[in-house]
Amino acid sequence: MRKFLLLVSLIVFSAVATVGAEDLTLPAAASIVGGAPFFSDVRAFNTSYTDSLDVEMRYRCFIGNPCTGADPVNFTLAPRESRAFNNIVVSQFNAPDTAGGIEFDHSGSGEQLVVTSRLYSTAPVPTVGMFIPGLENSEAHATTVLTSIRNGATSSGSFRTNVGVYNREDSAVDVTFRIIDGGAQVGNP
Repeated sequence: MRKFLLLVSLIVFSAVATVGAEDLTLPAAASIVGGAPFFSDVRAFNTSYTDSLDVEMRYRCFIGNPCTGADPVNFTLAPRESRAFNNIVVSQFNAPDTAGGIEFDHSGSGEQLVVTSRLYSTAPVPTVGMFIPGLENSEAHATTVLTSIRNGATSSGSFRTNVGVYNREDSAVDVTFRIIDGGAQVGNP
Protein backbone atom coordinates (compact mmCIF):
# COMPACT_ATOMS: atom_id res chain seq x y z
CA MET A 1 0.00 0.00 0.00
CA ARG A 2 2.85 2.40 0.80
CA LYS A 3 4.45 1.74 -2.59
CA PHE A 4 1.10 2.47 -4.27
CA LEU A 5 0.69 5.76 -2.33
CA LEU A 6 4.28 6.72 -3.14
CA LEU A 7 3.65 6.03 -6.85
CA VAL A 8 0.41 8.06 -6.79
CA SER A 9 2.23 10.91 -4.98
CA LEU A 10 5.00 10.93 -7.59
CA ILE A 11 2.48 10.99 -10.45
CA VAL A 12 0.55 13.88 -8.85
CA PHE A 13 3.80 15.77 -8.13
CA SER A 14 4.95 15.27 -11.73
CA ALA A 15 1.63 16.57 -13.04
CA VAL A 16 1.79 19.63 -10.78
CA ALA A 17 5.39 20.35 -11.79
CA THR A 18 4.45 20.16 -15.47
CA VAL A 19 1.42 22.41 -14.99
CA GLY A 20 3.73 24.99 -13.38
CA ALA A 21 5.50 25.68 -16.68
CA GLU A 22 4.58 29.00 -18.20
CA ASP A 23 5.60 30.11 -21.65
CA LEU A 24 7.28 33.47 -22.18
CA THR A 25 6.66 36.33 -24.59
CA LEU A 26 9.23 38.88 -25.66
CA PRO A 27 6.79 41.64 -26.67
CA ALA A 28 9.17 43.68 -28.84
CA ALA A 29 12.03 42.68 -31.13
CA ALA A 30 13.25 44.36 -34.30
CA SER A 31 15.74 44.40 -37.12
CA ILE A 32 15.03 47.61 -38.99
CA VAL A 33 17.62 49.37 -41.14
CA GLY A 34 17.17 53.01 -42.10
CA GLY A 35 17.46 56.51 -40.68
CA ALA A 36 16.82 55.18 -37.17
CA PRO A 37 17.84 51.51 -37.24
CA PHE A 38 16.84 49.18 -34.41
CA PHE A 39 18.13 45.69 -33.58
CA SER A 40 17.44 43.10 -30.86
CA ASP A 41 19.97 40.86 -29.16
CA VAL A 42 18.32 38.11 -27.09
CA ARG A 43 19.64 35.76 -24.43
CA ALA A 44 17.96 32.54 -23.25
CA PHE A 45 19.01 30.80 -20.02
CA ASN A 46 18.07 27.44 -18.46
CA THR A 47 17.98 27.91 -14.67
CA SER A 48 17.94 24.17 -13.88
CA TYR A 49 21.07 22.49 -12.50
CA THR A 50 19.91 19.06 -13.70
CA ASP A 51 17.36 19.20 -16.53
CA SER A 52 17.76 20.11 -20.19
CA LEU A 53 15.15 22.40 -21.69
CA ASP A 54 13.52 22.16 -25.13
CA VAL A 55 12.43 25.55 -26.46
CA GLU A 56 10.43 26.63 -29.51
CA MET A 57 10.64 30.28 -30.58
CA ARG A 58 7.93 31.72 -32.85
CA TYR A 59 8.22 35.22 -34.35
CA ARG A 60 4.98 37.21 -34.70
CA CYS A 61 5.79 40.08 -37.03
CA PHE A 62 3.68 43.26 -36.82
CA ILE A 63 5.79 45.86 -38.66
CA GLY A 64 7.43 45.43 -42.04
CA ASN A 65 6.84 44.12 -45.46
CA PRO A 66 6.75 41.31 -46.26
CA CYS A 67 5.47 40.31 -42.86
CA THR A 68 4.96 36.60 -43.33
CA GLY A 69 4.95 33.94 -40.66
CA ALA A 70 8.49 32.79 -40.09
CA ASP A 71 9.06 29.13 -39.31
CA PRO A 72 9.50 28.35 -35.62
CA VAL A 73 13.04 27.81 -34.35
CA ASN A 74 13.71 24.92 -31.96
CA PHE A 75 16.71 24.52 -29.68
CA THR A 76 17.72 22.72 -26.49
CA LEU A 77 19.49 24.30 -23.53
CA ALA A 78 21.62 22.05 -21.34
CA PRO A 79 21.39 22.57 -17.57
CA ARG A 80 22.63 26.11 -16.69
CA GLU A 81 23.31 26.86 -20.37
CA SER A 82 22.83 30.33 -21.81
CA ARG A 83 22.48 30.98 -25.54
CA ALA A 84 22.97 34.27 -27.40
CA PHE A 85 20.89 35.28 -30.42
CA ASN A 86 22.36 38.53 -31.77
CA ASN A 87 20.09 40.41 -34.19
CA ILE A 88 17.59 37.60 -33.59
CA VAL A 89 15.00 38.76 -36.14
CA VAL A 90 17.47 38.24 -39.00
CA SER A 91 19.79 35.56 -37.58
CA GLN A 92 16.98 33.19 -36.51
CA PHE A 93 13.89 34.19 -38.50
CA ASN A 94 15.37 35.73 -41.68
CA ALA A 95 12.94 38.66 -41.47
CA PRO A 96 14.95 41.85 -42.11
CA ASP A 97 13.25 45.25 -41.83
CA THR A 98 10.51 43.92 -39.54
CA ALA A 99 9.52 44.14 -35.90
CA GLY A 100 7.29 41.97 -33.75
CA GLY A 101 7.02 39.78 -30.70
CA ILE A 102 8.65 36.43 -30.04
CA GLU A 103 6.89 33.64 -28.16
CA PHE A 104 8.99 31.07 -26.31
CA ASP A 105 7.23 27.77 -25.59
CA HIS A 106 9.22 25.34 -23.45
CA SER A 107 9.13 21.91 -21.89
CA GLY A 108 10.38 22.86 -18.44
CA SER A 109 8.93 23.75 -15.10
CA GLY A 110 7.86 27.25 -14.14
CA GLU A 111 10.68 29.81 -14.18
CA GLN A 112 13.13 27.33 -15.76
CA LEU A 113 13.51 29.56 -18.83
CA VAL A 114 14.72 33.14 -18.52
CA VAL A 115 14.70 35.34 -21.63
CA THR A 116 16.21 38.83 -21.79
CA SER A 117 16.82 41.21 -24.65
CA ARG A 118 18.37 44.51 -25.58
CA LEU A 119 16.63 46.66 -28.21
CA TYR A 120 19.10 49.26 -29.45
CA SER A 121 19.91 51.67 -32.26
CA THR A 122 23.20 52.17 -34.10
CA ALA A 123 22.52 55.59 -35.65
CA PRO A 124 22.65 58.52 -35.69
CA VAL A 125 24.57 57.86 -32.44
CA PRO A 126 24.89 54.29 -31.14
CA THR A 127 22.83 53.65 -28.01
CA VAL A 128 23.08 51.21 -25.15
CA GLY A 129 19.41 50.53 -25.81
CA MET A 130 16.74 49.30 -23.48
CA PHE A 131 16.19 46.08 -21.58
CA ILE A 132 13.09 44.06 -22.49
CA PRO A 133 12.40 40.92 -20.45
CA GLY A 134 10.57 37.84 -21.60
CA LEU A 135 7.29 37.90 -19.70
CA GLU A 136 5.11 35.06 -18.47
CA ASN A 137 1.50 35.09 -19.65
CA SER A 138 0.37 35.71 -16.05
CA GLU A 139 2.19 39.07 -16.19
CA ALA A 140 -0.23 40.38 -18.83
CA HIS A 141 -2.71 42.88 -17.44
CA ALA A 142 -6.02 44.19 -18.76
CA THR A 143 -5.26 47.62 -17.30
CA THR A 144 -1.86 49.13 -16.58
CA VAL A 145 -0.35 52.55 -15.91
CA LEU A 146 2.81 54.10 -17.30
CA THR A 147 3.66 56.78 -14.75
CA SER A 148 5.81 59.02 -16.92
CA ILE A 149 6.12 59.84 -20.60
CA ARG A 150 8.32 62.37 -22.34
CA ASN A 151 8.82 63.72 -25.82
CA GLY A 152 11.30 66.46 -26.53
CA ALA A 153 14.69 67.84 -25.67
CA THR A 154 16.10 68.67 -22.25
CA SER A 155 19.51 69.89 -21.14
CA SER A 156 20.63 66.27 -20.87
CA GLY A 157 19.48 65.15 -24.33
CA SER A 158 16.46 64.20 -26.37
CA PHE A 159 13.87 61.82 -25.00
CA ARG A 160 10.94 59.94 -26.46
CA THR A 161 8.69 57.41 -24.79
CA ASN A 162 7.51 54.50 -26.91
CA VAL A 163 4.50 52.47 -25.80
CA GLY A 164 3.17 49.29 -27.32
CA VAL A 165 0.92 46.35 -26.62
CA TYR A 166 1.17 42.70 -27.56
CA ASN A 167 -1.68 40.21 -27.73
CA ARG A 168 -0.53 36.59 -27.58
CA GLU A 169 -4.06 35.26 -28.04
CA ASP A 170 -5.74 34.30 -31.34
CA SER A 171 -8.65 36.72 -30.98
CA ALA A 172 -8.52 40.51 -31.40
CA VAL A 173 -8.72 42.91 -28.47
CA ASP A 174 -9.52 46.62 -28.28
CA VAL A 175 -6.86 48.83 -26.72
CA THR A 176 -7.36 52.36 -25.39
CA PHE A 177 -4.55 54.73 -24.46
CA ARG A 178 -5.34 57.69 -22.21
CA ILE A 179 -2.89 60.48 -21.42
CA ILE A 180 -3.49 62.23 -18.12
CA ASP A 181 -1.73 65.52 -17.35
CA GLY A 182 -2.29 67.12 -13.95
CA GLY A 183 -5.36 64.95 -13.36
CA ALA A 184 -7.06 65.86 -16.63
CA GLN A 185 -7.25 63.70 -19.74
CA VAL A 186 -5.44 65.13 -22.77
CA GLY A 187 -7.31 64.64 -26.07
CA ASN A 188 -9.84 61.90 -26.81
CA PRO A 189 -9.13 58.21 -26.26
